[in-house]
Amino acid sequence: MLKRMVIVFVLLCLSCLAPPEESVAGILSGGLSLGDGGLAATGLWNNPNTSLTWEVTDPASTPSGKWRYKYTFSAPQAGASELLVELQFHVLIGDLVNKVWTGQAGQTAEVRAFSPSLDSATLPDLPSDVYGIKFNIAGSPTEVVAQFDTSHMPTWGDFYSCSSSAGPTAWNAGFTSADPTDPPDNGSLQHHILVPGPSVPEPLSVSLLAAGALLAVTRRRCLR
Repeated sequence: MLKRMVIVFVLLCLSCLAPPEESVAGILSGGLSLGDGGLAATGLWNNPNTSLTWEVTDPASTPSGKWRYKYTFSAPQAGASELLVELQFHVLIGDLVNKVWTGQAGQTAEVRAFSPSLDSATLPDLPSDVYGIKFNIAGSPTEVVAQFDTSHMPTWGDFYSCSSSAGPTAWNAGFTSADPTDPPDNGSLQHHILVPGPSVPEPLSVSLLAAGALLAVTRRRCLR
């Protein structure tokens, strides 16, 4: 009975190595805009043409073998100086590689918790506390493209952008509501976007776990 249970356990561990069902399509994409009610905005960005689109590419289709996240924010005027994308709390700056974004020259990206009270000087109108990556943007372009690779699978989350400390701001209309727990998919869900979530299990770790289970069964039989 014990041996049968271990075999089932090992098979379940090995199944974690298979890519998730959502990755079959290769790319998950979606978009929100003021025009469709998916975004909220202030000032000059309170315009139907203000929008955010995203693409999440499956690891099997990227050179790095990791998930690739690409976000494009567009505003009709008054270009962006900051772009903030939510992350799950366990995602660190080192987990995000190959980072490139519009207006990157001389600028940095930072991962931490952001707060309306503590960051009001640089992130005006931030709807609520959020943990994420903030891209600092030079030149105030009206279209910003930010991209990075990570082993963290997509889940639902939020975004925010602003144009200087006194300029217009924009965020997804679902920012202050709970992030959906539904599987990632094309399009938006309850005015949320796809962001990095849980980490993909490392193949070596899963293999070692399975090998350890088999070793335990063998040792138990030898002691009988």
